[in-house]
Amino acid sequence: MPNGEGVLERICRLEERLLSLEKKTETSIKTQEDAVAAALHASEKAMLKAEVSGEKRLDSVNEFRGQLKDQAATFIVRAEYEQAHRNLIDKTSDIFSRMDKLEGSNQGIGISWGVLLSIIGVIAIMIDILMRK
Repeated sequence: MPNGEGVLERICRLEERLLSLEKKTETSIKTQEDAVAAALHASEKAMLKAEVSGEKRLDSVNEFRGQLKDQAATFIVRAEYEQAHRNLIDKTSDIFSRMDKLEGSNQGIGISWGVLLSIIGVIAIMIDILMRK
């Protein structure tokens, strides 16, 4: 039965080889499962970080919008500015008009004093001439 023993040995070697391949396959599958789990975990962490980062960006954008809204609330409205500007122009024109009148009356007073002093001088000279005769 040498043939029978050779077949049994061959079957034993094939069974050993089959067990070895099964272990390698299980190890390979386990390694792949671990790799997929690690990749999935890393992906989930990355997504959480991205969500947190997106939320922070949205918070800063909302804060910026709030600042713009607050700033806009402190700006003067164009109609108010134009009205105030018109009032200032009117007041300035009024002040210049008054200054022109004052300058004119001051010149008139100066001229009046000049004329008055000239008349007094002429009268004084006439009195002096009359008194010498």
